[in-house]
Amino acid sequence: MPTKPRIVFVGAFKTQAEDGTVGGQLYACRTLLASPLSDHIDWVLLDTTMESLPPPPLQRRAWLALRRLLIFTRHMLTPSIAGALIFTSGRFSFLEKGTMVHIAALFGKQVALFPRSGLILDDIQRSDRRKRFVRNVLRKCDTILCQSESWKTIFQDLTDLPDEKFQIRPNWIDLTPYAANTAPQQPIQLLYMGWLEPHKGIWELVHAIAAQQDTLRGKATLVVCGSGALDTALREYIAAQHLQDLIEFRGWVTGLAKQAVLAESDVLVLPSHLEGFPNILLESMASGLAIIATRVGAIPEVLGTRNEIGILIDAKSEPDLERAIVNLVSQPEQIAQMGVTARHWVETRYSIETAWEQMQGILIHRPRQSGGHAATH
Repeated sequence: MPTKPRIVFVGAFKTQAEDGTVGGQLYACRTLLASPLSDHIDWVLLDTTMESLPPPPLQRRAWLALRRLLIFTRHMLTPSIAGALIFTSGRFSFLEKGTMVHIAALFGKQVALFPRSGLILDDIQRSDRRKRFVRNVLRKCDTILCQSESWKTIFQDLTDLPDEKFQIRPNWIDLTPYAANTAPQQPIQLLYMGWLEPHKGIWELVHAIAAQQDTLRGKATLVVCGSGALDTALREYIAAQHLQDLIEFRGWVTGLAKQAVLAESDVLVLPSHLEGFPNILLESMASGLAIIATRVGAIPEVLGTRNEIGILIDAKSEPDLERAIVNLVSQPEQIAQMGVTARHWVETRYSIETAWEQMQGILIHRPRQSGGHAATH
């Protein structure tokens, strides 16, 4: 029996951070580990789960990153290690993971990088220095995994690399825990699930509810699941505007509690300014929710342009958000039909059963070429 390749998997693996938070990268990493792919690869895990958000002090983050870089370097010096699969977000995360890419290339190890955050686009646009760093990191990779065709275009335009360096790999989901919703309830339950941070668009959402409170009262409620830097300010605003009967905060929910809130909700509202490919999108589709989301990252490619499973709006546009919410709340039959279509789409396009086989083809039998180029196949 052939020996399984040993690959260092850099990602998020802890069941939860100390404050109970979870994220899409954690879900993606753990789901991949639980898939049959682990029967074909001998993983060496290097955990980079964020301790908290807001992040810990820079000194603490730098120390943790340095320690991980030393561990990663030791792995790359090990002859039995074939290469690395590295998941990364933007900003400080990309700085750390980009350094790992350079280390892997230095020791002649195959490296597949999976950028998974809309913040990487912000890095590229923010300064020429960051743009050059991102470009140099991508050029050192054997394979660049892209969450959508639009992300491939961004990375290819930046690097001028050939097609064979890129692999489109949308997010995946294990459908087993998710039951598709039936008819919408009354009042309609809107759901926001994610970090309470400015770039997630949570202020626009709360303002939209406030602006339409007379129309929505008795017809819809918003459940907010998450935490972050804006937690206190949002709660104070809601109290001052007397919106407690319209907006409920539940903090982070995980496991069975998360599945329960998805099962009781009707519409996911995802008003982000920046996204890669948000995993909550797939979880909501698997649960039969209709979607209201912004045209950022991979979202338009998932939802399409025909409003079959959701409504796309411009980022940072409170009027667009208000219209979309009022429109769907007034049409429960449309919500039900969108939910049925959403469940079908996620079953046929984003199941982990398909994804792990594609990842196996990407990670195995791709010998490294000189200069850091992956073999064409």
